[in-house]
Amino acid sequence: MKISKHSYPIYHFQLQNEIHVCLGIPNIDEDIFMIRDVKSWDNILRANVLLEDIFLRLQSFLPDGRFETDDFESAVLKVNDHLVAIHDSLEGTVGYFEVLEKLEFVEQMFNDMIETATNLKDSDFLGSPAEHLVYCVTELNARLLTLFNSRGIPNIRMNGYSHKLSRFGVLKDIWEKEFKSFPEIPLKLRMKFMNNIFKANKTLKVLQSHLLKNGRINAI
Repeated sequence: MKISKHSYPIYHFQLQNEIHVCLGIPNIDEDIFMIRDVKSWDNILRANVLLEDIFLRLQSFLPDGRFETDDFESAVLKVNDHLVAIHDSLEGTVGYFEVLEKLEFVEQMFNDMIETATNLKDSDFLGSPAEHLVYCVTELNARLLTLFNSRGIPNIRMNGYSHKLSRFGVLKDIWEKEFKSFPEIPLKLRMKFMNNIFKANKTLKVLQSHLLKNGRINAI
C-alpha cells in the first residue's frame, strides 16, 4: 500500500504539534506532515499504537535471543489480521510518513520471522555438526531483529546494544569458520548456510554502521 507524500491543505493545523507530542517525536516540515481531517488523525494514532503493540509482541517471541517458534506460529494468524486491519484503516488516508515507515518495518519483521520459523522447521538442531550450524545461523537472523526499533532503525540507545552486536558478530564468525572446516557438505546444506550467512552479514553491517556513525565505538 502506497500513501502519497505530496502536500495537501491541513484541516487542523494545531493537530500537528499534538500528534508529535503523542508520538514522542520532534516537529517536522508541513510538506511531510499532511493531515486533512480529524478522521485521518484518529486513524494514524490508532495505527501507531497498534503497530507498537505488534512490534513488542513480535519481540516477545525472541527472549534472550532465542526464537520461540511454536508460540510465534500460534500467533501468526492473529498478527496478520491486525496488520490487515491497519492497512484498511489507513487506506485513502493522507497521513504520517513515520507511521508508514513503522508499518513497513513491522510487516518486514513479521515476514522475516515467518521465513525463519519455516527454515528452522526444516533444520535439525541435533543433527550433524553442519546441520547444527545451519540451524544456529538461521536463528541468528531472527535474533538480530531485536536490535532494531519499531521503525527499523538500529536501536543504539538500548541497554547492551554494543555488547549484543559484538557477541552476535563473534558467533557468526565462529560458526562460519567452523562450517568451512568440514571436508564434505551436501550442496543443499551448504547453500542454506551461505544464504543465511549472507543475510546475517548484511544485517550486521547495517547495525555496525549506525553504531560507528554515532561514535559509540571505534570498531567491532
